[in-house]
Amino acid sequence: MRDVQFGQEERAGRSPRSDLRGVSLAAVQPGRVPAMRARQQPSRVRALKRGTGHPFDGSVGPRSRCPMRCLIATVVVLGIGCGGPPRDARSPVDLRFSPAVQSPALDELEQLVHGEVNRARRTHGLPPLGWDDALATVARDYAVKLRRADQLTHTLRRSTLSGRYERGGYVCRVATGTPGRFLTGGENLALIPQVPVVRQVQGGRSEPARTRSDVEIARASVEGWLNSPPHRANLLHRHWGKQGIGIVIDRDHRLWIVQNFC
Repeated sequence: MRDVQFGQEERAGRSPRSDLRGVSLAAVQPGRVPAMRARQQPSRVRALKRGTGHPFDGSVGPRSRCPMRCLIATVVVLGIGCGGPPRDARSPVDLRFSPAVQSPALDELEQLVHGEVNRARRTHGLPPLGWDDALATVARDYAVKLRRADQLTHTLRRSTLSGRYERGGYVCRVATGTPGRFLTGGENLALIPQVPVVRQVQGGRSEPARTRSDVEIARASVEGWLNSPPHRANLLHRHWGKQGIGIVIDRDHRLWIVQNFC
């Protein structure tokens, strides 16, 4: 079984060729606030049972673990996007349990994800996003914290997207064409194992899956976002002009990916 998590609504008919085993996702969609009156509103969480389309209780908060299969929380936040203090997102990784698996070059992987995002945007007639080093710093800092807590959530220890941007000294104000209204940031998350647990073969047998290449990791993250409506809405939002990608890897060779928009 593919341990793929989806958001808010399940998207039917995703590509059978996409290798999304083990991919977990979460999204913060853009909030709109009147100029000079930005304020934080309560986050709202909604998840759906796979295959039913019916809601069930499944909040993702500071203490809740990311479910392991078939679910994703969509968090809608209103407020100014801000970020946490920079930390070293390239801290050493304990590879004792998988000595044969080499860790990817994270800087290069971030750029691969950036390129895949822009390829998807061009396909849908949208302009590419510019790379923002300051947003990437915010994203890397939060990726480090998610890895440390082993949770995939936008509200780790009751933090908010607006608080993370603010602590990083990042102010996002994107005009929407409506006087006095701005977009103030957005965020997508993904958790992708470098080595999927199993590969299904004919006859009901399963074999160990090979290590994903850097390109496959980048494509898996973007395809996962595109196959989930709230993440897709973020990634293909017409008003975004730039993004930052932050990626860290843990001792189990899972890639924690944070995508921030402005």
